[in-house]
Amino acid sequence: MGNDRIVQVNGVELCVETIGEPGDPGILLISGAGASMDWWEDDFCARLAAGCRFVIRCDSRDTGRSTSYAPGAPPYTVSDLAADAMGLLDMFKLRAAHLIGISIMRIGSSRSP
Repeated sequence: MGNDRIVQVNGVELCVETIGEPGDPGILLISGAGASMDWWEDDFCARLAAGCRFVIRCDSRDTGRSTSYAPGAPPYTVSDLAADAMGLLDMFKLRAAHLIGISIMRIGSSRSP
């Protein structure tokens, strides 16, 4: 979509892209571990914005163009990632937003019947 930019949130750089009108209700799209904001396809984002929504998709820490750290034990927690999401809402002056996310999950089990 092409209007991505780097913003400062909670002392880190996050790459963020917005689609739609800032006055519309917000939707924050967050990808799971290792997936950049591009996981959310342009057509999907455009359809959300066409429904009078202000769409925000971003690269979390350690993904895409956002701040990244050496592999191993990154110096942040899940709480920091949640604070980053809240920081983005604050930056765009949104009191609330719908949150849509994907994540990794454990599939299967090693238990015997």
